[in-house]
Amino acid sequence: MNAQWRPAEHYVHTGTVVIVPARIAALFTERLGLGAKLRASVRGQDPELDSILVALGVASAAWRSTAIGTATTAPPEEDPQLDQWCGTAEAAEQLGKSERGIRKMILEKRLPAERIGRAYRIRRTDIEHARAA
Repeated sequence: MNAQWRPAEHYVHTGTVVIVPARIAALFTERLGLGAKLRASVRGQDPELDSILVALGVASAAWRSTAIGTATTAPPEEDPQLDQWCGTAEAAEQLGKSERGIRKMILEKRLPAERIGRAYRIRRTDIEHARAA
């Protein structure tokens, strides 16, 4: 399922409320650090902020569990770090592109990746975001 482009007005309701899709909530939570650490550091300062951060976390967890097929409460594996990453070949297979296309997406900053030596490591959640976009 690909995300549709919608104008900004689609997400603004009554002029003062913004609707955030779960996929975007997951991006915010992961990339902008809106996770548990921030929630804990600002807890009690502003009840509305507390509620918004919890709602973003809940929507983010729901999206991740449906997008990558794993529940967020699954018990940790022996080395969870290894399962969170994949290489360009696996990313290409999952996105239906060539490895060269994946490297081009990385260089154009359309697919976040970390370079380790001569290889790129890509988070599985980033692949799911790319697939949904």
